[in-house]
Amino acid sequence: PAKRYGYFSEMIHQLCERVTGSRFCRNSILPFGINIDYGEKQRVDILNTLQSIEVKIEKIAKSTLDSVSFLDRVEHTGMIDKETAKRLFLTGVVGRACGKQYDVRRNFPYEVYGKLKHEINIETLGGVFERYKLKIAEIKDAFSFIRKALNFIDNEIPKSVADIQLPEGREAFVSVETVKGELVVYGAVGKNNRFDRIYFKTPSFTNWEGLTIAVQDEIVPDFPLCNKSFNMSYSENDR
Repeated sequence: PAKRYGYFSEMIHQLCERVTGSRFCRNSILPFGINIDYGEKQRVDILNTLQSIEVKIEKIAKSTLDSVSFLDRVEHTGMIDKETAKRLFLTGVVGRACGKQYDVRRNFPYEVYGKLKHEINIETLGGVFERYKLKIAEIKDAFSFIRKALNFIDNEIPKSVADIQLPEGREAFVSVETVKGELVVYGAVGKNNRFDRIYFKTPSFTNWEGLTIAVQDEIVPDFPLCNKSFNMSYSENDR
């Protein structure tokens, strides 16, 4: 399943490159602007690619949930209770797998999520299996969000770059829901229309503490399983 899911990741990267010119959509969205030309061609490409992937993902997810050997590995493995999750401020899928009802897109809606995100996907046992089920649910939600968001666009969008002047001394912070959980960004403006300081509090910075709890009393071969179910980044904590 991991290799088959990985193939879909490559398909999405190729789609991003066709639409934005970058496999990771880099430099496609600018402050108060957009750095690509978007039209019907890109819309059709996105919808066709998603339809192809969605059918395949559904089959793979069903095969894993019907597999006794798979369930034997993931059920009741790497578990964290809700109180521990709250105490450690676990975020994203990791936190919601423990029963925490927190999702920035619903609790503090931004962009179009006020119209799209009405429910929070949660589980309660806080194990590898619960994190896996939530990721499947989030993928299904993403397909729905993309389709609905595309319906909000009723015309072509040309490149548009705004001239922005940032007043010195201005401060701001924003919180967004990423694949890994809540990302908080703080910025302070300095001289010459430049930022003087940017600070990121990433979900991995928070969730690493949870992994130390999840692996306790588990056998050594289950460490990679627990680790990957958290889906964290090492570089975000290199400070």
